[in-house]
Amino acid sequence: MTRKPGLALNEHISLGLELAQMRDRLTVLTATIGNSYPKTVKAAHHARRAAQQLDLLRSQLEDRCAVEHPDNFETYIYYPTTEQRNERHTQ
Repeated sequence: MTRKPGLALNEHISLGLELAQMRDRLTVLTATIGNSYPKTVKAAHHARRAAQQLDLLRSQLEDRCAVEHPDNFETYIYYPTTEQRNERHTQ
C-alpha cells in the first residue's frame, strides 16, 4: 500500500480558510432554517448535522496539520479570526 503524502502547509492554509468561510455561511443558513421550521422537521435536523460534520472535518484536518507540519502549525490555520479571514481573502 502506498503512503499518501498529505497536504502541503499552503494547502492546509487555503483549505482552512475555505472551510472557515463555509462554516460561516452554513451558520447563517442553519439559523434561517432553524427560525423557519421546528426542530422536528428533518431539514432543520440536517442543517444542524451539516454544521457538526463540518466542525468535525476541520478538527480532524487541524490534527493532521499539526502532525504533518509541527514546526509551522498554528490553530488559526483551520480557525482563523475574522480579521485573518478578511486579510487572507484580499491577498
